[in-house]
Amino acid sequence: MLVYIKFICTLIITIISAIFSCYKYLKKELDKKADKDTVIKEFDNVFTEVEKKVDKILYEKEIEFLKNQINDSNKSLCSKLEELRDDMKIIKEVLLKKQGDFMTKDNISKNDITKKILFEIIEKSLNDLSIYERELINRDVHEDCINHRFAFYLEINLGLFFNIENHKKLSEIYNLSVDAEYNKNYKEPKRYGDKTSYAIPDIIIHQRNSNDYNLLMVEAKKEEYKKKDQCKLKEMLDEPYNYTLTMGIRYLPKKNYFCLDFYFKNHHEVKHLSVEYSYSYPRKSILREYNKIIKKIDIDL
Repeated sequence: MLVYIKFICTLIITIISAIFSCYKYLKKELDKKADKDTVIKEFDNVFTEVEKKVDKILYEKEIEFLKNQINDSNKSLCSKLEELRDDMKIIKEVLLKKQGDFMTKDNISKNDITKKILFEIIEKSLNDLSIYERELINRDVHEDCINHRFAFYLEINLGLFFNIENHKKLSEIYNLSVDAEYNKNYKEPKRYGDKTSYAIPDIIIHQRNSNDYNLLMVEAKKEEYKKKDQCKLKEMLDEPYNYTLTMGIRYLPKKNYFCLDFYFKNHHEVKHLSVEYSYSYPRKSILREYNKIIKKIDIDL
């Protein structure tokens, strides 16, 4: 502000000097010319031009000063937002750590990871898949290739739920695994239906060598399901597996969305939820669609 005032004072002195010089010049001309009106008119013109230049300079400097003030305010606001963002990260990390400390292999139960939590993990994983693996989907690669990446994101987001970034720790601490093409029921082959049909789920979230913590089973196709795939999705909810949730996904490379089918039980009755999950926003929320069903069938989470 002091620099600005100093500049204005210097400018005024310069203007006064210029006016004085003009005055001396015009006085000399006045002595030479007989027509005083012409001299006065010339003086007014010169003074008007000087006044215009002064106004222009003052205007430009005022604009420059205001711009600097706005930039300083923006920098201050950005700095405060960054501090707030950092504080929110710290709060989130503390909350996740408390959640992770509470749930260990000894005290975690299947009921702790509810359908709601599974839907949140699935939705985050599908979002990651649609953002980072769009090339694989668009190139129409084999579904197993896409499944690998989907399983990868499921494992990451399941770990983040427990505040764990290393999948080995997820297995060691909580005894939970995300496996692909896992076809064993203890030491026997996985079977379903009439017990003669073999099951090789594309992706599952579970505890190995146990049927107590079967959380999610995924069957994936690029285009259409086969009839046996839909039967498998329903029947894997039954004994001896009792999956909390089964999910069918069609990647549909030629479309701009995933077609999702979820199956879960309510009072021993199989319920179905179908969602078209767009690659980009706006998109349907899987959890919101599930909550609509909950309200209808009155499921207590």
